Amino acid sequence: MKNPFDGLKIFSTDPNDPFTIAVCAYLTKKYGEGKFEIKPGKNLADHFPDSETKVVIEETVNNARHIVVIGRRLPNSNVNDSLMAMLLTLSALKGSSEARVIAALPCLWYARQDRKTARTVISARLIADFLVQTGISRAIILDPHAGQEQGFFPIYVPVDTLSASPILIPEIRKTIGEGKDIIVVSPDNGGSSRAGNYAAALHASSTAGDKRRDPRTGRSKIIRLIGDRVKGRTALIVDDIVDTGGSVVDLINLLRKIGVGDIYCAFTHPVLSGEAVAKLTAAGIKRIWTTDSVPPSPALLESDIFVQVSVAELFADAIWLNFIGKSLSENLLKK
Repeated sequence: MKNPFDGLKIFSTDPNDPFTIAVCAYLTKKYGEGKFEIKPGKNLADHFPDSETKVVIEETVNNARHIVVIGRRLPNSNVNDSLMAMLLTLSALKGSSEARVIAALPCLWYARQDRKTARTVISARLIADFLVQTGISRAIILDPHAGQEQGFFPIYVPVDTLSASPILIPEIRKTIGEGKDIIVVSPDNGGSSRAGNYAAALHASSTAGDKRRDPRTGRSKIIRLIGDRVKGRTALIVDDIVDTGGSVVDLINLLRKIGVGDIYCAFTHPVLSGEAVAKLTAAGIKRIWTTDSVPPSPALLESDIFVQVSVAELFADAIWLNFIGKSLSENLLKK
């Protein structure tokens, strides 16, 4: 019997990454026919004394036809070091094989810098350029910050965008149910379509915050809600990424002034810098659903209000469909 994983290699910027191990375990369970197993490839990301990143691929990839590199933040590392490790890993694999190399990005670096203001750079576009220069054939991205980021990649590098909402919504429904007593709230108008998708799945309505940014300090503040009434209703705040938690807390304070009922929150990427977990916990949120697109902080794991739902199976299915040449839109995204 032929090994179904012949020609497929899966690497990570961190060989011990639990997310990548979970992706391989799910592929083995679902597609290994009970006899075959796929494990993460062997590689090393290290630093020279002056902090330069060094990447070594520790196994042959000559016979590979399809190489996937899963890029997450390295443990005890910052965003820039993790990004450099991803770029070097992709380039090393592309230079060692004629295989198609795919970048699988649970959380795209610099995604929030997706538009130009005075004397700034569209950093997300620059990151896309860096990834393309490594020789990738395709990218898989979970919940990019804005739809236009798909267009930052050239036409010869297709982008598959995955959504965490089909994974999160069933868990949310178990707790708050569905119906007209629920209002789904986006912190700003840019996320209103996301809120609308959640609302449609929960047979609820949606609204968004009117966020204004102080040009002197860069600090944003939500001054009012746009749209539906919220008084007395259960609020579900949804967002793609939460960093410091400031916008979410501002929105909670506004919702409480209006007289909303219980408040819940769901977001895809739990960056949660600094005291964000403590800040959100103190805000009185009943429960927060998020994913493992970013390695969880100890504070998140110790919190009683966070529920982390894995998207490893979602990525595993996307990787498999790409490997066998089947459409994601027909076999995964429409589910």
